[in-house]
Amino acid sequence: METKEFFPAIYNVIFKNVCIDDDYGKIVLSLILSTIFDRKIIVKRYIVPTLPQRTKEEKEKNLDVLVETNYGYMVVEMNNGDFNKTKLYRNYMYLMSYASQKELTNGKYDVKNNYILVNLNANCQVTKEPIEIFEYRNENFDCILDNVKVCNVSLDSLENLCYNDEEEMDKYRYLLMLKLEKQALEEFYPEDEYVRSFKEIVMRINDNIEFYWGVTPEKDREMLYKGELDEKYDDGFANGEKRGIAKGEKNANIKTAKRLHKLGIPLETISEGTNLSMQELSQIVGGGAETNPSDVGKLFDKK
Repeated sequence: METKEFFPAIYNVIFKNVCIDDDYGKIVLSLILSTIFDRKIIVKRYIVPTLPQRTKEEKEKNLDVLVETNYGYMVVEMNNGDFNKTKLYRNYMYLMSYASQKELTNGKYDVKNNYILVNLNANCQVTKEPIEIFEYRNENFDCILDNVKVCNVSLDSLENLCYNDEEEMDKYRYLLMLKLEKQALEEFYPEDEYVRSFKEIVMRINDNIEFYWGVTPEKDREMLYKGELDEKYDDGFANGEKRGIAKGEKNANIKTAKRLHKLGIPLETISEGTNLSMQELSQIVGGGAETNPSDVGKLFDKK
């Protein structure tokens, strides 16, 4: 009998359906956020009307986790193996779009409420610190805008940190459970009521719900794809530009070397002035490396 594939909560659709579960979604998300910020975070409400996605036909349902908490407004994104500069920018702009709309509605700019982007990253680059929080700071590292933050959480780094360390594992268990496969999840903190509730939600989703995995709207996927292409193009262009500049400088030095050579300038002097080696100069002027500098001019005598 073929074993059914199990999808842990690092899959975006699973994670977001867990978060919006009617019974335990807010509690689980509150525990995850409390662990990240090392303070009690309570999810008060979901800003965007969000509904569970139960069939392939329901692909238009909104599954963004944008919440109001006692610590401010947060967008929580799960990135599984695909976190990059384009994705970070997309997630951040989504948060700022909501902040802008909210302040237009209220008729004033609000610097008291926190606006926080939380990126949960799995199977991505391992970072030195498992939880990194970024704020707007000047060149002296003084915080100049403390109510807008980006928080990147490396679940892979957390795994490394907690390996064979029960104290750290206990502290970060609500983050560690997100990556667990079926058997490991079944054995993970069985005495913890909230871990058990999380497990039950994940198992129920895997067992009974047919998901449409392309949860991100088509336009969003297209924009991400184009953004990633631009990112690769920019990197390639920068490298190509450097190579082009170096080649251009060398071509200019070759032309200069030929002119100086025609004037009878010794190859040693030309080498010093053009940064071309004696071997390169010998190939350029068509002579051997042992050519006597005083005889160079004779190579161009008319017969």
